[in-house]
Amino acid sequence: MEWDNGTPLQKIRRSNIKEITDFIGDININCHVELQNAPQATESIGNSKSIVNQLIKRQKGMVDILDKIDTSVEFRKWALNTLRATTNNRIDTFERKINAQHWKKRRNDDILSPSDVGIHNTISCKDGLRFIDFEFSGLDDPCKLLADWVLQPEAPFSKELEQELIQNITYALKRENIDYLKRYQDIKPLVHSKWCYIISKQLLKRPPEERLAIERKAMNYFALEEH
Repeated sequence: MEWDNGTPLQKIRRSNIKEITDFIGDININCHVELQNAPQATESIGNSKSIVNQLIKRQKGMVDILDKIDTSVEFRKWALNTLRATTNNRIDTFERKINAQHWKKRRNDDILSPSDVGIHNTISCKDGLRFIDFEFSGLDDPCKLLADWVLQPEAPFSKELEQELIQNITYALKRENIDYLKRYQDIKPLVHSKWCYIISKQLLKRPPEERLAIERKAMNYFALEEH
């Protein structure tokens, strides 16, 4: 498969990080669009409650999945007990943090975000990386963009790549206020749970013979934790 004289990126390397953050910096620093007039990204963090509400909705969706299709006993037990309990604990922990100053002052920190980021929407070309598919793009908190890159299931970042991304994006965005880094640490557990539910939702779209592999993918991703 080729696209734009390139091939889909197979793995995020340290040498790719600067290209990723330069792209984010460029669409924000050199953007000729009035950001205040841009739409919100899909599933953006409009406020501290929105990410919790999105996650609760996905929890309810998991119950619908288990009602509609047959799954292994192991997966059902994991989904209804382990994942649910862990996610609820993460929500409780997060809600104890939302009165902190780095959440109260969040409103003016939004950036223009591609939103659906990862190796699945990144093309490697001879002259560098190309980023595609901006269907869900819009204004969002930079903490969410960081989490989307770092925790993307197809290529989750190592601790070293994560730190490289944080350092480079802080420089690329040229923001004096870096409270979004505190918010990033707050939302990481929630985004990790979210991806477990997103992977599991694929069970509804795949034939029965592929379901066991999807179950295993969701449980293996959960086992990675969020670093």
